[in-house]
Amino acid sequence: MTRQKKRKRQNEISKNLAWLFLLGLARHKDINWNVKGRKFDLQRGQFYCCKSDLAKRWGWPRLKVQRFFKKLETQGKINQELFDGVGTIIEIIDFDNAMGEFFA
Repeated sequence: MTRQKKRKRQNEISKNLAWLFLLGLARHKDINWNVKGRKFDLQRGQFYCCKSDLAKRWGWPRLKVQRFFKKLETQGKINQELFDGVGTIIEIIDFDNAMGEFFA
């Protein structure tokens, strides 16, 4: 493995840390949100994100982020709804229980 690949791999975060990051992004109370002039409501346990931004932040390829979200959806941990063709509204299923796993 080349130095560049090793360095890049060291900057990647684990899937557990990514899940914890998502829990941190989720709203803790209902809120009105505005993205590019479009207003919408986010309920407790939901958040708006661009998966490409998460890929950069986590040091993952975009495809890995997409597979991660698909796996969480298959496991019944999240629901995804494409919003505005760029971002996604994510709902953490049973948000209070999910938070309890890490912060109890």
